[in-house]
Amino acid sequence: MTAARIGVIGAGFWASYQYLPLFRDHPDVELVGAVRKDEQGLDAFREEFGLQIATSSVAELLDAGLDGVVVSSPHNLHREHAVAALAAGAHVLGEKP
Repeated sequence: MTAARIGVIGAGFWASYQYLPLFRDHPDVELVGAVRKDEQGLDAFREEFGLQIATSSVAELLDAGLDGVVVSSPHNLHREHAVAALAAGAHVLGEKP
């Protein structure tokens, strides 16, 4: 079985303690990358979760060709990020606002 290529948009507190560790440790998931709102600490974040991509750019993550995306960005950005991920061909899990 090929691992699902997953990315996370909005890697704040909840994603850092729930989604990212779960995906990192799941045998059927390739955790490709995550988007945070600023670039401070991205290198440490990349290393901690073994990410190929740690960025503040949604487009950069989506250009990696993901199978699925978790949208856990601020609520007012959910629609924008979900629509972008769907347009890029990814399945989307959106957190409730």
